[in-house]
Amino acid sequence: MAEGQAAQGAKDSRYDWLQERVCSSLKIKEEQFQKLVQGEARAQFSDFLEEADTKRLLVYLDGKDLGVAIKPPAKFKRKTVYFVKTAPAKLDNDNIRKLVSCRQLVADPAGFSCHPTHPCAPA
Repeated sequence: MAEGQAAQGAKDSRYDWLQERVCSSLKIKEEQFQKLVQGEARAQFSDFLEEADTKRLLVYLDGKDLGVAIKPPAKFKRKTVYFVKTAPAKLDNDNIRKLVSCRQLVADPAGFSCHPTHPCAPA
């Protein structure tokens, strides 16, 4: 078993923590988040959680589709949730709450800039 994977039967609550904030902030269904995490984007989520040097994760709506990136895009989408590590670390079920800050970016309707909004918290 890979070191970063949870043992059989043990719950990996890191994904639940991310899901709560993304679904609440972007007003999407859990199924949309699950589809993203179980698809090709799994590697980016894993990098953020497992690699100490990966310091940010951005989840955004692109039309009706959900996207993910490790690096900020050249042009932000309408609404983006971003997670930033406050210190380089591999994240586990306990330290994710202490070491990760979550915020939203909302693009200016004119498309000129993005404005950070309130911290994201589950509804």
